[in-house]
Amino acid sequence: MITGTVLDVMAFNIWHGGNLDKLHAHGFAEQNKSELLDFLAHERPDLIFLVETYGLGERIEKALNRDTGDGRVFTGVPITREAGQAADRDNLWLFTWLPVEEVYPVISQPPVTSFNFGGARLVLPGGGHLHAFTTWISHLANSWGPLNQTALEAAMGLERTYTDADLAASDDERRREMARIILEDRLPRYVRDDAPVLLGGDFNTQTSLDWTEAHAGAPRHEGLVLRWPVMEMFAEAGFADTYRTAHPDAARYPGRTWTAGHSFMYAPMRLDYLLARGDVDVLASWTRTRRLPGHRGGDLDELYPFYSDHGAVVSRLRFGGDRQGYEPSREPLVEPPAPEMEAIPAPPAGTPVPVTEMSAEASSAAREHSAALAVDGDPRTYWHSGAGPETPEPHPHHLTLDLGRERTIAAVRYRPPMSTYEGIVTRYQYLVSTDGTTFEPVASGSWARDSLPKDVTVAGGVRARYLRLSAHAGVAGFTAVAELTTYE
Repeated sequence: MITGTVLDVMAFNIWHGGNLDKLHAHGFAEQNKSELLDFLAHERPDLIFLVETYGLGERIEKALNRDTGDGRVFTGVPITREAGQAADRDNLWLFTWLPVEEVYPVISQPPVTSFNFGGARLVLPGGGHLHAFTTWISHLANSWGPLNQTALEAAMGLERTYTDADLAASDDERRREMARIILEDRLPRYVRDDAPVLLGGDFNTQTSLDWTEAHAGAPRHEGLVLRWPVMEMFAEAGFADTYRTAHPDAARYPGRTWTAGHSFMYAPMRLDYLLARGDVDVLASWTRTRRLPGHRGGDLDELYPFYSDHGAVVSRLRFGGDRQGYEPSREPLVEPPAPEMEAIPAPPAGTPVPVTEMSAEASSAAREHSAALAVDGDPRTYWHSGAGPETPEPHPHHLTLDLGRERTIAAVRYRPPMSTYEGIVTRYQYLVSTDGTTFEPVASGSWARDSLPKDVTVAGGVRARYLRLSAHAGVAGFTAVAELTTYE
């Protein structure tokens, strides 16, 4: 037995209390919550920083205690405790079997309230204690969409829409100020000793550690070297990113957590972090971004391949102590190196039909995302199926091109949107017509849920004036097309 304490610690944003997309009904909320509880009962890390708990806290505590044969009995600690808050607005919790010495008092001073930050002092079996804080920093001015678009633009040789400064400035709208308050006000008010401090949760930004000069040549980094102010602030305050400490090579171990439940898109991105300060050694770290094997293969898994839009990050940490303490009985999971990331493929053989000779119609369209944007020659714009406060119309969604005259179609390239995951087509059918009324299928299949172009070759070619993409499944229940290019 070691001296001190070894713990497995998880940070996990479970997205609307495990309900997934609450804005648009999908019918899977209860099934997903049940499977999410199974997942947490299976993982049972020693300490969990949970974000977007939203009414599921007591059920999570019960799930963690389904089997207490190892002597660990978990307690859920609600962190978000605002006066008069609704029962389902309990954003932050932490869960642990460690003795809770003190739950820190709520500080309700916007823009950082207990909805964003708070924690407890936990007793360590090997001696001493640690300060544990669940953290959620604003999502406003998202960091990920512009970054994904920038990486794709670089890969495609397009002029950049966003400068390096523009990308970093996404932290300025709200996150930089919130980080400053946490570091300069909240932590000094809660932490008055040199005991270890852990922060875990959803920071809604990227980290400079992933985008250094040394990693500029990493797959899908496209030469980008980027500074991200918020995570640099935490580093300057002495906090270590435990995942990147365990895996310094961001090329082999990108640690993607965004977005596990939708699509990892193109650029490797993280939003979720476990930060440690003080006498803490990082022994291992891994991500969880896929449903358990028994939860795979059904309709829910096709729509949402993980229990949340965020992946979970787990680190095995060793804390100093003056006596024999505790260490997990099972071996830590081994984070595998990332599989080879496919490059953008060369265009299909043939001559693309000029965009000036085509028009498009769709079964529906979101505001400012008309069908015409799928054939405007600009991959930054896109057609998006109908969207709004109401539930999306069910698949299939249709986009029909008029090629101007009858042509021999040899291949088709579908480009997903560059700045979002919404609507990436995952199951498709192509149909053709000479008169725009009677359509015959020519190809169908499944596509990877990423931002890469998807090419289909029509063996021997087919004569048609009209081409229809019929999307039978798409990420988040939508369909989106940046460009649909037909080759003669």
